[in-house]
Amino acid sequence: MIQSRKLRFRVIEPHIFLKGFARMRTRRNVNDFSVIFMVVITMAIANQSSFADANTPDINGLAHICVYTRDMSKSLVFYTDTLGFDVVHRTHLDSGYGFAMVRRGSCIIELLEPDDANKVKPRTGGVIDHVALEVKDINTVFAKLKAKGVSFTTPIIDDPNLMGGVRIAFFRGPSGESFELFEYLKPVPAIHGTKAAKD
Repeated sequence: MIQSRKLRFRVIEPHIFLKGFARMRTRRNVNDFSVIFMVVITMAIANQSSFADANTPDINGLAHICVYTRDMSKSLVFYTDTLGFDVVHRTHLDSGYGFAMVRRGSCIIELLEPDDANKVKPRTGGVIDHVALEVKDINTVFAKLKAKGVSFTTPIIDDPNLMGGVRIAFFRGPSGESFELFEYLKPVPAIHGTKAAKD
């Protein structure tokens, strides 16, 4: 009868590994050297996907969303007073455009005001259709924005089948930009970093 032994592994700090390797070479312990060599090769094979992705560009995440505005002052009032964003930077570019960066949580929006308001065309359907803002209580946010004069283009819509259930509503900004209020009814692991719920 053959008895099997349980193998135990532990993380070895690089400097400890190197000291142990030096001692093995001094003692000429071929068996230990072979074991470590095989461990290194195995780890390399297990992480081959990381090596294969070495040429993938390092992208940290979304930097900002750019919105053209016909009136910078009016847009800043809308984003700060109505939506609660903070102005993190404001200046004029060499091109003559007015520039402002506003932020609320992880959402950063760049506002650009051309030297001629006619350059900002009325919104038409395109590849980027709207900006979605995540909220925890869409009923409360919806009511507060309506009280501030925000015009919604849809009522609150419930979709219980999308990503465990969501509630949404659309409205427009002062330059015609389209916004969506977006409430998750359940945390989504891939988005919120939570563990998947057991069935």
